[in-house]
Amino acid sequence: MNMILAKLQQWRDGNRIRHSTVPPGGAALWPAWRQLRQLAGGDQSREVTLELAGRTLRGGCRDLTEVFDDVFLREAYRADLSGTAPVILDCGANLGLASLYFHWCHPQARITAFEPSPAIQDLLRANLAGLPGVSIEAVACGKTGGQLPFHLVPGHSTGSSTTIRWPDATQTVLVPVVRVSDFIQGPVDLLKLDVEGAEWEVLEELRDSGKLRQVARLIIEYHHRLQDGRKLSGFLRLLEEAGLDYNVLGARQPGELYHLRWQSLMIHAWRRTP
Repeated sequence: MNMILAKLQQWRDGNRIRHSTVPPGGAALWPAWRQLRQLAGGDQSREVTLELAGRTLRGGCRDLTEVFDDVFLREAYRADLSGTAPVILDCGANLGLASLYFHWCHPQARITAFEPSPAIQDLLRANLAGLPGVSIEAVACGKTGGQLPFHLVPGHSTGSSTTIRWPDATQTVLVPVVRVSDFIQGPVDLLKLDVEGAEWEVLEELRDSGKLRQVARLIIEYHHRLQDGRKLSGFLRLLEEAGLDYNVLGARQPGELYHLRWQSLMIHAWRRTP
């Protein structure tokens, strides 16, 4: 039965991708999605290449599959920005698929992609090479400048973090860390925040610096119950006090509806208009 349900879900996902209007469109997304599904067997940490809308993208198989599904299948980073040249900060850029999506949605956007992992820096730069208006900062985002230990998970860059050391992390290196507020010199149309547990530090620093009020929209991957003493209610209060409203999207398996295991939530916040 589980195999039948999985096949049915794959058929639904494929049908949705084939007819998608998400940039760069279903005609480009469909062959890339099929290519990823064909690569699903074997070692998921191995480096693979993906052809998407005339670009060759490289990365770990697991990473590319996870981020592709988030960006293009679930549309987790849809922001409906106004204006022709929005300012976008992509904190936790990983392999660059979200920045690539933002560029396709807004070709004149000014995008700054922050990514601290030394394991994927070359991949990120290659994946975003030649995109006008896109710059890359090889740094982590935090509350203060300096350096922080960064815990690397081989073949799974989306699980590498400055705040969390997962059991499969095999190496810790020092990486430079910056305050996001130092990169805000005027209105920011979108701040995407996927920093594996450091979202509290980034948001508090933006509040303390007064720069949070210059951000019109945020897309945040929030790690619920990942750190003791930090409540979702307190994080949402930071947004409310900054004059932002929000929607929260979470997923749970049926057997985990009353489970205290950590949970990944997506928060889409925007500034209320008078």
